[in-house]
Parts: sequence; C-alpha cells; structure tokens
Amino acid sequence: MVAFSYSAFNATGKKEKGRVEAATEQRALDILKSRCLTVSYIGEATDLTFEKPWYARDISFSGGLLSLREQAAIARFIAVLFEARLSLLEVLHAIQNTTENDTIRAHFGNIAMHVSDGEKIDAAFEAERPIFSPIFYGFLRSSDAANALPSLMHALADQFDQQAKARDDVVSALIYPTILVIASIVLVLVVVLVLVPSLVPIFENYEQEPSFTIGILIQVNATLRGFWIPLTIGFTAIGFTGFALVLSGGLQKMLPSVVARLPIVRGLVLRSQLAQLCRSCQLLLEAGEPLPTALRLSSDALGAKGHLGRIWNEAAELVEAGQRASVVFSNYSFLPRNFLELFRIGEEANRLPETLKASADTLAIETTTETQRLVKLVTPVLTLVMGVGIGALIYTIMGAIMEVNEIAF
Repeated sequence: MVAFSYSAFNATGKKEKGRVEAATEQRALDILKSRCLTVSYIGEATDLTFEKPWYARDISFSGGLLSLREQAAIARFIAVLFEARLSLLEVLHAIQNTTENDTIRAHFGNIAMHVSDGEKIDAAFEAERPIFSPIFYGFLRSSDAANALPSLMHALADQFDQQAKARDDVVSALIYPTILVIASIVLVLVVVLVLVPSLVPIFENYEQEPSFTIGILIQVNATLRGFWIPLTIGFTAIGFTGFALVLSGGLQKMLPSVVARLPIVRGLVLRSQLAQLCRSCQLLLEAGEPLPTALRLSSDALGAKGHLGRIWNEAAELVEAGQRASVVFSNYSFLPRNFLELFRIGEEANRLPETLKASADTLAIETTTETQRLVKLVTPVLTLVMGVGIGALIYTIMGAIMEVNEIAF
C-alpha cells in the first residue's frame, strides 16, 4: 500500500485535504471519486505533506477515541444498515459517504479500501489507527453472524449511551460546587490583593501591629507580589502539561488510576468499572467471541490497565489453560460477593451471558444510587466549608476595620 496526499472539492464546493492509501494512484483516484470528491491534486504522501501542525490538530479528551455519543450513533447506524441486508462493504461505504466527521470518513474509507482489496475485516481494522473502543471492533469482527449483529450493535449503542449519561450526570452535579470553589478563590484573591494592602498604611502610620490573621494575609500578599513571575511561569507550565496530556491521551490513562485510589470513591469506581466489564463481556459472548477473547476485549474496552484489568487478563489465561475464570475471581476478596456468585453459577451452567447481564444491572443500580448519594452529600458539605471559610475571612477583615477605627479615634 502507498499513501497519497490529495486536495479535492466535495459536493458542496468546499476544498478538502487529506490522505488515502491505495495500491496505485489510479486506485486512489477511484476511491476519492467514490466519496464524491473532485480531485485537484494527488501525489505520494510524506510526513511533511500529511502531518498537521500541533495547533491544527483536533483536541481529543479520550486518547484519540471518538466520544461515547459518537460511537453510539455509529453503532446504531451500522445496525440499521445490516438490518437492511447490506453487505459489509456496502455498510462501510455508506458510513463513509454519510458522515460529516472527517476522521470517521477517512477511517471507514481506508477500511473499505482494505476490504475491497481482499483483506479480511480483522486485518483491515488492525491496519488503521483505532478511533473506537476495542469492544466496537470486536463486534464488527463478528460480522459473519449477520443475523445477530444488528441487535448486538443496538445493545452496544445502549451501553455507550448509558456510560455517557452517567458521566454527564456526574459532570452536571459538579458544576455548582466547581462554580462555588472558583468564586471563593476569586474572593480570597480580591481580599488579599486589593483590600488588605489598603489597610497596611494605616497600621504603619499609627505604629500598630496588625492582628495575627491580617498579618498572614499581608505576608501572602507580599509573596504573591514578590514572586509573581515564577508563580506565573509555574502555573503556565502546569497548564501546558495538562494540555499536552489531553492531546496525547495521557490524561485519560492516568485519571482512572488516580481516582481509583481516593478513599471516598474507591468502592464506587470499582463497582462502576466492574459493571462495564460485565456488560462488555456479556455482549462479546453474545457476539460469538470465546470467553478468553471476551475477557481481554472487555478489559481493553474499559481501558482497565490497573488492578481489574490484570485480574481480567489473568482469568483469560486461566481459561485458555483449561480452568475456570471464577477460580481467579474468588482469590480477590474485594470483589462483590454477588458478582462472584453469579459468575460462578453462569460459568458452571454455561449461561454466562445471562448471569453477566444480571450482575451488570445490579452493579449499575448500586453505582447510580451511590453516586447520587455522594454528589448530594458533597454539595452541601462543600457549601458549608466554603461559607465558614469566607465568613471567617470577612469577620477578620471587619475586625481589622474596627481596629483601624479605634486607632483613628
């Protein structure tokens, strides 16, 4: 395969630039024409012709993967197309020609090209940079089961929507506490940088020592004013580091492991991840994947490279060695008992999809209930703490003002 860079005009007359892989230049032109593009330039791509500068790249908050909502929409569209009895190649071309997302269009266009050149669907997807969750590709690789695939893709879309809704609920619930924290920080900075300095000359004129709290605020003000350059550089460096982690996907890899270590939410994160693992494994088993593959793919889909991911991969290895996965899970006492029992029963009775679904539903309900309880608790506690802190600050300032009045009179 040869990579070709191109410039072309789409059906609306808008100019597009990109890259396409093909065996020959003529084959690349045929692919571009199938996308309803009028090619104005095509040539062999180099790193310089195709690579975008950093400021022109799309910002991704999920390590290069599409959002859960986008993956759900594509999954439902694929299900509808398979229900219309289209072939795999027709499905790939339909997605390529109808999406408005350039990344999705290029992704499925290249995969369709690989498939049309005779490659297997597994190799075609592996040849491209992943933009979907591994479980998504696991379902597409099971495309031989054409009768079951539409219902499975609908189920996968529902799972993505549920995960997205859970995240949206948590984010929405944290908006008010976040605004409260920001407002409190701004108020403290105004007091330290504006109000406190105006009191200093009065104490100096009357040769009076300020109170302990006012003295601390004066020292903070002096520190901020004296070291504002290194402080600015430091916070800017932290900001750029965070931005780089977002662009590279490193933040997505680090955040779950950091959050999972917090004492208050540790159990909540465990149940949430376990519910997603059970649901993913259930869907993959229903798609016809063997248990070891389902265990590994569900772990990869969650991005669980931590403790749970290692347990899931250990279970897959044990199944391949001819033993039961439930033996591995039973060695970890922190796993919920209902999950351990349901998995054991499902494995022994050869009804794992059903028991995994029941376990996922139970864990999801527990997670939702605990999340709502935690969020409802955090907001008033945070409001109370911030109120007490701001009240103490205002009391200190008012005391200083009264002290100044006494000195003046």
